[in-house]
Amino acid sequence: MRIVVAFDGTNSSLKALDFAFSLKKSVEKYDIVFAFPSFSTPPPTFDGYIVPPTESDLAEMEKYAEKVMDIARSRAGENGINADFEELDVPQKDVAEMILVAAHNFKADLIVMGKRRLTSMEKLILGSVSSEVVKKSSIPVLIVPPSPESK
Repeated sequence: MRIVVAFDGTNSSLKALDFAFSLKKSVEKYDIVFAFPSFSTPPPTFDGYIVPPTESDLAEMEKYAEKVMDIARSRAGENGINADFEELDVPQKDVAEMILVAAHNFKADLIVMGKRRLTSMEKLILGSVSSEVVKKSSIPVLIVPPSPESK
């Protein structure tokens, strides 16, 4: 079995990563992916309120992505897991689409991801990546719930 784990460094994604690693006896390959909105093209503007990212913004995002992947690499090492790690930056796609494209490209048998405890208002404004992945995926998706004390 091949598993793609969506990882963003949050507590809920750490829990999902640990759960995925607990399945290691039946997993032949892990792909750990960090998806972030693309800065390859300027974001759309709404009456001029969104400013395209600067070179400094891009550098900060790269630093953040590397820090997140270092956490996943460390956790994999602690669990004796050999995995591939990939930062996803797919132009003009949202995070859920990037995860689905990666899972398809890796020929994954399962997608594992965490779920945050969003309020109804947060879901309305931010959307839910895990809900979108579940809705659109043709690959089984395992959603690991957050710990009761985490958000």
